[in-house]
Amino acid sequence: MASAMPELDTKTRGTVVHAVLSGGPFRDECRLVSFESQSGRRHYQGIALSKHEAGVACVFSLPTVGHNIYVTVTAADQMVVRRVLADLEETEADSSVSLGNVLLLKAPELLAANIVGVLLLLPATSNMLNHLPLDLKVGEKGYRFLLVVFLTREEHGIWRTQGHDALMDFYSRSGKDLVACGDPRESH
Repeated sequence: MASAMPELDTKTRGTVVHAVLSGGPFRDECRLVSFESQSGRRHYQGIALSKHEAGVACVFSLPTVGHNIYVTVTAADQMVVRRVLADLEETEADSSVSLGNVLLLKAPELLAANIVGVLLLLPATSNMLNHLPLDLKVGEKGYRFLLVVFLTREEHGIWRTQGHDALMDFYSRSGKDLVACGDPRESH
């Protein structure tokens, strides 16, 4: 017998969508989508298109169990990105997921694009998401927005061997495109 899966609370959905759309560079409409992962858990997400950049969208999770809202701005395949956000929610259901964490990925399509993992940063790191608060209160429940940044093999190596600050310095020096999802040499 399958256990009851939590449904998306309408107040949470409305508050999160409002936070993403208000004051940001996204259209005033949001497509809400969901799918069931292999674990049987239903994942809800929002997709808001950029007002100014064709093919660029903000993809974000709408939490039902955890306390994090995973958000990224990307021009990549939205279904692939949505699966990554769902993987983060699955990880959070089993263990703590926090600001600064790295999650390694095994999806063949990501590995083929030189993506080996994601790094979770402050939303303000992205100029397209700097309108988002770090923390969001909905009734008595608190949520945290975490920016999902895709890591290449080289970036993960820098993070692993030299640390977080060295990776942030590398991003500054190289002009890291937070919208790119893959080898930065392919995004120019």
